[in-house]
Amino acid sequence: GYVNILDVVEAGFNYSFQAGTPCNNQGTGVMSVDQGDAAADQEELLIQYVAPSSVYNYPTDAPLAVKYGLEPDEVFDVAEQQSDGTIIMRTFKLEVSRSLQLQNEDETWSPVMLNTNVNNLGEYLYTTIQMLDGGSAPAVDFSTGNGGGGNTTVGGSSLSGNTTIGANVNQVNFNNWLMGGGFTTTVAFTGAAEVGESNSTSGNGGGTGGSTISPPAAMDQGKLPLVQVPNPPPPPSPDYGDDLETAPNLPENSLQSDKNYKFTVTATLKEFKNNNWVNAQTLEGNSVTQTVEKNFFTGPIPMVTNSQQNLQTF
Repeated sequence: GYVNILDVVEAGFNYSFQAGTPCNNQGTGVMSVDQGDAAADQEELLIQYVAPSSVYNYPTDAPLAVKYGLEPDEVFDVAEQQSDGTIIMRTFKLEVSRSLQLQNEDETWSPVMLNTNVNNLGEYLYTTIQMLDGGSAPAVDFSTGNGGGGNTTVGGSSLSGNTTIGANVNQVNFNNWLMGGGFTTTVAFTGAAEVGESNSTSGNGGGTGGSTISPPAAMDQGKLPLVQVPNPPPPPSPDYGDDLETAPNLPENSLQSDKNYKFTVTATLKEFKNNNWVNAQTLEGNSVTQTVEKNFFTGPIPMVTNSQQNLQTF
């Protein structure tokens, strides 16, 4: 450099200095990323617990409860970190199976059919399906929601069936006439029918009979009667009394008393690959699945005699 002070002092100087970090021509470091395993992360989320937790004295009306860590059959996506720094999405769902077996007197096991319900805690409740004599399921009258048989009433007449149609035969005639699209409609009934008043009937007195229904009175080709549809009844007023039902409405089981049962639950993680659901695998190639088996007895602990106690070794 050069310095000049009022043209009186003149001087030159040299000063060396270093700025920054010296470069030794070394390559920069590469950050390593651990490979993720989304399937293995779900291994602890399959089955949380299974009831019964005890071996003896299991109530015959108590449902079998299972709590899953994931919602069965619900599809979900999980992000998985790759070793090269990228992230991929994997699609999973949980599939479950359950079975209940009853031990027979000859030490063999027989399968028991199960119903499935879910309570407000997310527990899956399994109860047995009761079969009627002859091995058939209970019949349900879909018009009333009740099972059992009965007679069908059309007006004042009794027909075979389970449903009460109504007491107004003319209304029934009009409905059948309107749905049939004509002024004379033949309706087949099972069994003999006697429909009086303004209807003409024909039948063979048994088996399958016939009833020819004509349009109601005061109704011809050019007129249709006025149809008045009544308004539905108002809903009942809510009762917020002191005697509110706070106990949960649990489904009742129908287990047999003093019997051995074996309850098995299996949960398997599935992955969607190539448009197919396959067993999800970890990085080691293992399937993600869990099976829990419970053996229980619907009775007290069996009494042990003295002779049996002497045979025991400790």
